[in-house]
Amino acid sequence: KNTVKKEQANEKKMEGQIKALKKSKKSLPVIKRLDNAKKKLKDKKTQKTKQIKSLNSQIQKKRDMRKKSSNPDRKRDILADIEEIKIRLDEKREYFDSQIEELTENIESINEEKGEKANEIDEKILKVTTQLDEYSRFTQWGMHKNLWEEINQYVDHLLEVNLNKEIPPEGEDDEDQASTDWSN
Repeated sequence: KNTVKKEQANEKKMEGQIKALKKSKKSLPVIKRLDNAKKKLKDKKTQKTKQIKSLNSQIQKKRDMRKKSSNPDRKRDILADIEEIKIRLDEKREYFDSQIEELTENIESINEEKGEKANEIDEKILKVTTQLDEYSRFTQWGMHKNLWEEINQYVDHLLEVNLNKEIPPEGEDDEDQASTDWSN
């Protein structure tokens, strides 16, 4: 009796280890870092779009001012301003593109790290699961449990074969009777 209780406790302990490993796989710190990196990338892209739109609107305003101006010196000054804004726009675009590329590379490395960590945990889960299967197969409790599963399958099969035989209809009045599957 004590042996069976010890075996049951050991099985529960191993099942608890498996659950803990699965839970730790879902809550890896790498996952949080990956989510933060993805959020930073998204924020950087929106920031880039916002600043480029702002500079483009400045350029458009300067062009409108240039069209309305009749003074050639003023037109030349406005054209110089437009060229300065274009240069700043190109610098901003390059700056953001390099940062976005850096963040993308960071996300890729974090993804690789996440894969490695997940594989390590999967290997541990497989190891404990294999130990549990081997352990429960040769213990008294495991044999008892497996024996009852086999008996249950055998009884289900016998009941299905013997109780679900079609009863030959005696008349047309029995059409309402339908053969039903036996369930245990």
